[in-house]
Amino acid sequence: MRRATKEDVPRLLELGRAMHAESRFREFKFDGDKVTRFLSAMMGNSSMILLVDGEPVHGMLIAYVQPFWWGSDLESFDLVLYVTPEARGKSSAIRLVNEYKRIARKMGVSDPRISTGTGIETERTGKLFERLGFKGAGLMFSLKAA
Repeated sequence: MRRATKEDVPRLLELGRAMHAESRFREFKFDGDKVTRFLSAMMGNSSMILLVDGEPVHGMLIAYVQPFWWGSDLESFDLVLYVTPEARGKSSAIRLVNEYKRIARKMGVSDPRISTGTGIETERTGKLFERLGFKGAGLMFSLKAA
């Protein structure tokens, strides 16, 4: 478990491509060049949390921290949590989520948030989040079913 570096970008791109292909988002175009630019730009951004797990890397979590739109308190959201199918159930997700919580709190976030919207093992992922201390805080809806 560690923070991602620029050297991880090619592997993160592979993981992003795998998550996209497995998820409900597979019907949308995946732009590898855009993902590479995004990841590279985020490496130096102090508002981003980019974590990887495993050697070789088989899990990633990308999140951001920013002030709430109505005030100066900080909020955090994950953009992606993905663990390869063969590494699921072997504690990578636990390590990634716990480190995300730790870093977000260290950055001043009192209530880090995490979600699942990919349609990949949604119930199992939700139960994991609950075991790690998260509580339901709303619902996500889409015009396209998962």
